[in-house]
Amino acid sequence: MDGVLGGTILVNGAPWPVLEVSNTRYRFRILNASNARRYELALQPGNAPFVQVGSDGGLLGAPIPHRTIPIAQAERLDVIVDFSKYDVGDEVALKNRMSEGRTADVMRFRVTNTEKDDSTVPRRLSDMKPSEKGS
Repeated sequence: MDGVLGGTILVNGAPWPVLEVSNTRYRFRILNASNARRYELALQPGNAPFVQVGSDGGLLGAPIPHRTIPIAQAERLDVIVDFSKYDVGDEVALKNRMSEGRTADVMRFRVTNTEKDDSTVPRRLSDMKPSEKGS
């Protein structure tokens, strides 16, 4: 059972959606619900960075910047995307570098307005300590 790749990429059940955003930071939870397709996600233009803040195990200890994010089937990630580097009217594409043609397109973001953003990504996200054996 190798699964089926298919020819349509869905995000929240919609094929190739467009999300209107302001020029601020957004937190996204990304789940690869494909049964066979793996992804290497990248933002274009500008190859803007993602800041990973979470994974399947919850919050990371500290944020990790990535230019691309590989994600396997059933894997979950939490990321921050900072749209402040874009102007109103710009479009940013979320691409899959492990695919070609239409399946290389995941979704698009359209920057539609300017808002004040005082948010920051903390340098420390959690203080989870490893559990002791036998606990």
